[in-house]
Amino acid sequence: MSLATAFPQPASKTPHTEQEWPPQGKWTYEDYCRLPDDGWRYEVIEGELYMTPAPLTIHQRCKGNAFAALWNFNEQNDKGIVLDAPYDVILPDLASLVQPDVLFVVKERIHIVKEEHVEGAGLNY
Repeated sequence: MSLATAFPQPASKTPHTEQEWPPQGKWTYEDYCRLPDDGWRYEVIEGELYMTPAPLTIHQRCKGNAFAALWNFNEQNDKGIVLDAPYDVILPDLASLVQPDVLFVVKERIHIVKEEHVEGAGLNY
């Protein structure tokens, strides 16, 4: 798999006309919330809109294995919560919105889990 297919790329075109959507570098979470449910995966990183198609089978298998391992660990140790994509994550000062494949939030940070999204990182460093 090439880097071009392994990592999302900035959107070359926005899904609608330029008058309806902000230019690259100016996207916000509110803009993201207005995007259509059209089968593309969207993320907003430092104001840039990124679009990727559905992942390949190998990606889905790896993601499933990671989720299962975290889920099993957490079932045995009760350390937090495990979430599966798609789930919006807002990372202040980094990304308005990303959708990690698998997300683990420790109990001490469970307050960052909201009904619509997660606000912040799952671990404190």
